[in-house]
Amino acid sequence: MRSPLPVSLDIGPEPVWLVFQGLTLGLAVSVIAFWAAALAEVAPPWAAAAAASGLLPAGLTLLLGRFRARRLGPLRLVFDGQVWTCARLDRSPARERCTPVVALDLGSWMLLRIDPADGSDAPVQAGRPARRARRCWVALSRRSAAAHWHALRVALYWADSGQTGRPAQGRPEG
Repeated sequence: MRSPLPVSLDIGPEPVWLVFQGLTLGLAVSVIAFWAAALAEVAPPWAAAAAASGLLPAGLTLLLGRFRARRLGPLRLVFDGQVWTCARLDRSPARERCTPVVALDLGSWMLLRIDPADGSDAPVQAGRPARRARRCWVALSRRSAAAHWHALRVALYWADSGQTGRPAQGRPEG
């Protein structure tokens, strides 16, 4: 079977993912604070203040997420038809082998885990291995991937199927 067509995509911060992280943390803090206030049997105004306590962590998470996304810069993910490579464009133009894994697929939105390749082919500089990439999580949407969305999905699921050309079991095609 033929391999999918090559695809190259620059993945920047996904606003929906940043908002989701902030809201999840804020909701968790609010629920815990409200639960603690209920156990302590505090007056209703204080229980409402406890519930609102999640707003500050949610806002800080959103700001931290935006700052971190800008600091890291976009991730370039490239599939050449056989091998996946990735690089942080702001840090180094050199690409390293990687393995993207679809962690969550909601049709028009995806969460990918990007695992670095094993250390056997790590580049060596001045007698020591170069600094290796770490596992990272990236979110992307059909809107942010634009024209590359279908080709990216085909390449991801082709690679996930063991590179046999058959779709992975339990995963949607395309």
